[in-house]
Amino acid sequence: MIIDKEYAERLSYGSQILGFGGGGSAEEGLLMCEAAFEIAEKNGHSIELISIKKLAARHPGGGKIVTISGVGSPAADTAYTPPDYYPRLMELLEKEGCRDIIGFISCEIGASSNFEPFLPAAMLGVPVIDAPCDGRAHPLGLMGALTLEKRGFSVLQVCVGGRKRSEGTRAEDKNAGQYVELSVRGSVESASALVRNAASAAGGAVSVARNPADLSWIEDNGAKGAYAQAEEIGTLWIQLIAQDVSLEKAALTLADCLHGKMLGIGVLKQYSCITENALDHGEIQIRSADAQTFTLTFFNEYMTLEEDGARRYTFPDGIVIIGEDLKIYSSAALSP
Repeated sequence: MIIDKEYAERLSYGSQILGFGGGGSAEEGLLMCEAAFEIAEKNGHSIELISIKKLAARHPGGGKIVTISGVGSPAADTAYTPPDYYPRLMELLEKEGCRDIIGFISCEIGASSNFEPFLPAAMLGVPVIDAPCDGRAHPLGLMGALTLEKRGFSVLQVCVGGRKRSEGTRAEDKNAGQYVELSVRGSVESASALVRNAASAAGGAVSVARNPADLSWIEDNGAKGAYAQAEEIGTLWIQLIAQDVSLEKAALTLADCLHGKMLGIGVLKQYSCITENALDHGEIQIRSADAQTFTLTFFNEYMTLEEDGARRYTFPDGIVIIGEDLKIYSSAALSP
């Protein structure tokens, strides 16, 4: 199918939910999508989303599929990864011998993560594949490595990010000069660690192209149909907003859709967040009208949830926080 703005909106809402506290911001994701539409139009392309099955039929001889990801802190206000950097990202891939790419996948389902593959897809005229590394958002590259780490394979990862220094840079702009490019080959663990260090040096985030894998590997290890699921959930959420339902009604409907449970309604009482090595971590406390206390920890995504001191859920359980305005709140969006 050819992606249009209406589909992108539905996908965004579903991805905010399946980001489970992480996955980037909806605003950044939609801006990225808009930039991708402009690039595609300029190059005479469309942004196509297809299944791995259709891709396999199109390329019976196989081919390479590359994961496109952002790595870093959603809360960092010095992060800088504009769409203009993606051509250089593709150049670094080609320089390292990764050619004849037949498709791109996202590292996860998330409000901006979903749209990151759209940019290189629009540039090269190749499709985005509905088989991301993970059907939900996660904080570490190791968690979206398509099980390559279990085989001990050496992988390729390239990244760019940070503000460049130029002649016109103002002296008071302390963030200029943080630009980073990195190409690394190694184990998934060591390559991912170096990319996260690069994100920290670049001011909080980098854009990453990583782990080129054969089509057959994605068939066996990708989260097939995750985009379709996100779009379906997004469609439901848009309908609930249009119907102006109560927060409780919306939460109960979503819980039923995800085979989950609404735990309670309360007020945000405490929030703490520390950003270290391009990763946000902290704690959230919500108190209900009947004095129940819900305590959540997060590492970008929500990691644990306790109810009155008793552990109820632990990652990879999906935890969602919804506002009275039916806005989905990530850990970074809750920051005062």
